[in-house]
This record gives sequence, structure tokens and C-alpha cells, in this order.
Amino acid sequence: MHITGEIDAETAPALTARLDEMLDPATTACVDLSGVTFMDSSGIRVLVLQFMRFQHSGGHLEISGASSMVRRVFDISGAAELVQWKAS
Repeated sequence: MHITGEIDAETAPALTARLDEMLDPATTACVDLSGVTFMDSSGIRVLVLQFMRFQHSGGHLEISGASSMVRRVFDISGAAELVQWKAS
């Protein structure tokens, strides 16, 4: 799934809904953040919670394409270690 634009309190519920649709024990999903221009804690919360939901259901969720700005938000918050990053 390729995400574009901003992930914040206004758009996070739509991202949650899209990922909920993909949740399946046999699913390996990848969230491509290369088109994300801004992310706040709402986006981190969605991705960390969805990562855990996928894991709990037997699925797998990877994150790729994060810009240095988006990756920095993950690093500063400590959430970078809580999700699976797709190898480049």
C-alpha cells in the first residue's frame, strides 16, 4: 500500500480503516511511506498498533520508503524498534 500526503490526527482513521481491510492471518502487507510529506504521533500510533495487530493475527506488516524526516519521527519517539522495516 502506497501512502501519500500527511498522516496526522485527521487522516489517521482512514489509514487505520485501510489497514484493517488488509488484516488477515495469511497476509504480508507493506506500507510504503515514500509519498508521505508529514507524519505526527497519530501516524506512528496507527502503524505501531496495526503492526501489533498483524503480528497477533499471524500476518506480517512491513514499513518501507520512509523519508529521513518520517524516520526521524519514529527514531525520536522510540517507535522505530517497535515495527518491522522492509530492507532496502
